[in-house]
Amino acid sequence: MSEIKERTAFTFYRTFCEGVKTLPENEQLEFLWAVIDLALDNREPNENTFSALGRIFWRMIKPNIVADRRKFENGCKGGKYGHLGGAPSEKMKGNQNARKHPKTNPKTNPKTNP
Repeated sequence: MSEIKERTAFTFYRTFCEGVKTLPENEQLEFLWAVIDLALDNREPNENTFSALGRIFWRMIKPNIVADRRKFENGCKGGKYGHLGGAPSEKMKGNQNARKHPKTNPKTNPKTNP
């Protein structure tokens, strides 16, 4: 199984920004670093260091950050086939739709049978 790459970017939604602005000014920087640490390095903060409003807001945005991180990690494992531990096997390569329909019998196909 492939290793998870270091994450170099993440999505920061406008609602995160709007929520941070509602926090006390002395808590805003700590909260922003908590978002960054979780999104990039998967390090969770101690929620008890936030105010009551900060804890509420954290519990609202944390699922978004975690879901985005999970998508990134699955992409590192091979994207669409990440649940299988990497790239698609030989059986899965090629046109999957063509495999669903059996080839016509050459004896009954006038194009291939003169």
